[in-house]
Amino acid sequence: MRCLPLKVLHFSHMEIMPLSWWEAFVHTAPHLTFLDISVCPRRTAEDALDIMCIQVPRILASVPLTYISLTPKGHAFLVCDAASPESHSLEADEAIALSYATNICTLKYIDIYKEIEIFTGATTWWKVVRSSSSGDEVGVQVKTLEECDGTAMKRWYDLEA
Repeated sequence: MRCLPLKVLHFSHMEIMPLSWWEAFVHTAPHLTFLDISVCPRRTAEDALDIMCIQVPRILASVPLTYISLTPKGHAFLVCDAASPESHSLEADEAIALSYATNICTLKYIDIYKEIEIFTGATTWWKVVRSSSSGDEVGVQVKTLEECDGTAMKRWYDLEA
């Protein structure tokens, strides 16, 4: 009997897994196209941001992901200014989305929902836009999507995979 490859994974954990776990994970899910990650770190904000926003996207580069849904929970991911949390949160979400898009060349969409006790965040939906310029360089940008479009894309990629 032959098993079908794992293409969709919804993952929730109360701690950010160590980098060695992510490195092993990549080898066990080479066909994964949809990843839904929900984490609540007990680390310092700097460590949590470094791991989930810089290190993990680099490690996931070899996985053919087309959609990532990221739900960081807790204060470690609250990167905003009390005077205007919405704008700073949007800028931070864009930076996170761009980090994943830059590292994972197959990524088409990403959504980010911050679940933090003192801050009621909304999901931000992003479409990855790649443009070729002269030479081999590919420019990567993320463009915001309306909620209805983002929800439709998430549903389609989750079910279609």
